[in-house]
Amino acid sequence: MLGTALSAALAIPLTALAFTGIPFGGTVLSMVPCVSPIGAAEWITIAPVGPTPIFAFVWTIATLGPPPIHTGQQILGVSDTTFGCTAGVAHFVGQRIQFDGVSI
Repeated sequence: MLGTALSAALAIPLTALAFTGIPFGGTVLSMVPCVSPIGAAEWITIAPVGPTPIFAFVWTIATLGPPPIHTGQQILGVSDTTFGCTAGVAHFVGQRIQFDGVSI
């Protein structure tokens, strides 16, 4: 009983976090490997599907789910906040991806 209550209490913040993001999806148009403040990252642009106006995203090592590996893949996920990364002297900004799923 105590174990179930403790598990439920610990899962509530994760559930709340999942509902605070912005859903997105579309076809991957470009990918640029970069470095973010938390490590390796990838700046991704997509052709969005539906009413989502955002088309630039940053996949980080903290993202739950695999990164896209080639252009043309379909990606679906949830993003949360503006995030940046750098590749050489270029700085890229997009929405940080919380979790995603990509096609083969």
